[in-house]
Amino acid sequence: MNQNLKNLSFDHLSVLTVGDVMLDQYVYGKVDRISPEAPIPIFSKIETKSTLGGSGNVSKNIKSLGAESSLLALIGNDKNGVTIEKLCDESQITFHRIIDSKRPSTRKQRFISKSQQIMRIDEEETAVIDADVLLKSSSIFDKIFKSSSHNAVIIQDYNKGFLHPKLIQHIIAEANAMNIPTIVDPKFKNLEAYNGCTAIKPNHKELSKAINRKVTLDLDDLKSAVEALKKYVEFDKAYVTLGANGIYNYQNNTISSGYNVKITDITGAGDSVVSMLALLLAQNFAEDQICPILNIIGNLACRNQGAVGVKIEDLRAFDKS
Repeated sequence: MNQNLKNLSFDHLSVLTVGDVMLDQYVYGKVDRISPEAPIPIFSKIETKSTLGGSGNVSKNIKSLGAESSLLALIGNDKNGVTIEKLCDESQITFHRIIDSKRPSTRKQRFISKSQQIMRIDEEETAVIDADVLLKSSSIFDKIFKSSSHNAVIIQDYNKGFLHPKLIQHIIAEANAMNIPTIVDPKFKNLEAYNGCTAIKPNHKELSKAINRKVTLDLDDLKSAVEALKKYVEFDKAYVTLGANGIYNYQNNTISSGYNVKITDITGAGDSVVSMLALLLAQNFAEDQICPILNIIGNLACRNQGAVGVKIEDLRAFDKS
């Protein structure tokens, strides 16, 4: 890597993230007996910690890496939505909220005992937003985009219904008109809506699902798979995350190897990677430098439990051991 990590700086950049925000809650406790009512463990709660998930975690990573971070997302008119707003404020994220009183804020509750996740409860509504909310979302996006100067836009899709295909298409068209890169972390329910985006970042499993065949780690097969994907959706660049095997860069047809270190939790690693990708593309980094840096931030994210914002200081001090 030619670029010295110690010299990385993003404090002159601003990134807007649009997508499905979630409240990630971690309920810590202990299990030391089985219920007499049914053959299930009795979980004794000790504490609950809340953090931003989904597009909120992407925005949190943008901010912790030193750039200005804005978030456009949908919440419900409920307590969890208030908590999401509070967490955005604490992370110094400019939160442009859209409230839909007909659906709940998305929440994932994970129950953990002795570092082992034993259950997860999801509270969500995944139906696509209705016409009124779509119109409001597009209008708020236009106001944000015209009143602020952004260097990149991230579209963070988790199939929770906020990213209506027409909203996605509108965002990409507006960004392209201003020569601002759009980076998509996709779910392939809205595949064709991503047409015209600058970069797309599927993982290995998502790529296989999108083209309806198993994709191997062979370079020729990965290249063929991305080219097959281009038949469904137009994009300029593609980066395929391969878990512990690293990241495939379609532009130079190479795999940047990952790091063989102990993983604590993979939750949110993809969010950290897409955040860094947006910052690197906004600065026109050379392709041979991008994936090695993406591997590093993904590795750092996996060293922590839960979704975290990787700090620029941690990146600069990275030790692969």
